[in-house]
Amino acid sequence: ERAAKLATEFLANPTLLNTDKKGNLKKYLQTILSRHAFENVQEIEKNEKFEKAATEYERLANVFRADTEVSYKALNNAAVNFERIGKPEEAVRLYELALKYSPASAQVKEDLKRMATSYLIESRFEEAAKLYAKLSENSSFNSSERNSFVRTAFQLYQGLGSLNNARDVATKKLPEICQLSQESSCHEMAMDLGKLLIDQNQHNQAIEHYLRYLSLTKQRAWRAEVHFYIGEAFEKLHNSKKARLHWEDSSRSFARSSTPRERNFAAHAAFLLVEPYFSEFQSIRLELPETKLKSATKKKLNTLEDLVRKYQKVVDYAAGEWGIAALERLSDAFSNFADDIVRAPLPPNLTEATAPVYRQQL
Repeated sequence: ERAAKLATEFLANPTLLNTDKKGNLKKYLQTILSRHAFENVQEIEKNEKFEKAATEYERLANVFRADTEVSYKALNNAAVNFERIGKPEEAVRLYELALKYSPASAQVKEDLKRMATSYLIESRFEEAAKLYAKLSENSSFNSSERNSFVRTAFQLYQGLGSLNNARDVATKKLPEICQLSQESSCHEMAMDLGKLLIDQNQHNQAIEHYLRYLSLTKQRAWRAEVHFYIGEAFEKLHNSKKARLHWEDSSRSFARSSTPRERNFAAHAAFLLVEPYFSEFQSIRLELPETKLKSATKKKLNTLEDLVRKYQKVVDYAAGEWGIAALERLSDAFSNFADDIVRAPLPPNLTEATAPVYRQQL
């Protein structure tokens, strides 16, 4: 008490302070006052008057902001006391302020992560999403942590149906993630955002996003997946020509060293590229007159041989799911062709004796 009183008197003495050319005395005296004020608030806290203690700690931090040590401790204690009285939003606000005074403080960072986790445990998903989104922009955390916060916020917003918030969080942070994080994290975030845009029927925006992502990533290995989704977006815009161009890019991005995931997208794209030929094959009808019947039969046979070659290329990707799909398509094609031949109409000039011979030749 005596030290604080003397410090107050000395600070009010301009003659004395004028001799303090470097300001060291003034700084020392203010330190005495800030420590004394801090001890007074601690007494309030000891008496379990937590709300008053929280308010006083915050006021103390503002009054003595030049004393970074006291300000940091005061803000941290204020946050702790706001937590005690069930005001987590105020606690978060003050923990974030404390982190500005001491960016390297592991304890405050752990407290903020703990609070985000507690929101999840309490099923307060919207508050958790907001906090994770805020933490993702706090440079006190390392890039790996910020990347994790972004993905968690994105997934929470998505689960809550707050798709615009999910989109905004991912769009804002994706360039940073791609610049600072591992390529795999960049890719996963980019794919999630693109699929979200497609789910929102924002197909043009999805296409722009995927093309922008292609300019950010150096990984050729993931191009099959990106081009596949660009093709899907164009198809939903009823632009089959551009869809096919990107599916062709996707199928060509295949390499023997590709991951199973990329192999699957390349094979899927290759399968979709054959579908129009399968539809054309199915549309060919065996109809009279006989000249038309023979011409259609020959055309259908040639188309079937072409389908065999095209679907065999899909099988060659060794992507189980789409290899099986290609073989099922071939099975359907052979079975349908056989049925068409069995049911083919007979020319009216055939007799009972010649009809079986004609059908056998057919």
